[in-house]
Amino acid sequence: MKQMFRSIVFLALAAVAMSGYAQVYPYTTPVYQPNAIAPSVTITASTSSVVPIVFQANNLATVAVRVTGTCQSLTAAVQGTNDGVNWTTLNNHTVGTGTAGFGTAISSVTAASFIRNSAAGLTQERINVTNFAASGTGCTFTMTGSEAGAGGLE
Repeated sequence: MKQMFRSIVFLALAAVAMSGYAQVYPYTTPVYQPNAIAPSVTITASTSSVVPIVFQANNLATVAVRVTGTCQSLTAAVQGTNDGVNWTTLNNHTVGTGTAGFGTAISSVTAASFIRNSAAGLTQERINVTNFAASGTGCTFTMTGSEAGAGGLE
């Protein structure tokens, strides 16, 4: 009986000691951090002031924006902030064109396109639509992000 009690105590102490080594996020190996993907947003009604589409950019190096659909008379800017109050229009680059794939630098979105920008140091990015005319299926915006070292602009 004494031997069995010692065995139980030993196993209990071993379990407590080993519980300190359990893998808990983010300390798992390998570290897995999925790319951030915001739900697509489609605007279909003519408007001169659409509520900005906001994307959380914490700890991301690059944010990509895909604009698809019938985007007539579209005027939009991709903006960033580090405090959630003061927004600045970001320089974007078209994906897959230009020198070394960095693309042509643009500061506003006026048609269906695929662009990306550096999100380093930003907490949020948004698409600020200031003009849009409804036509066909509307205009769809999708934002994705990638961390440093994942092929971004870092």
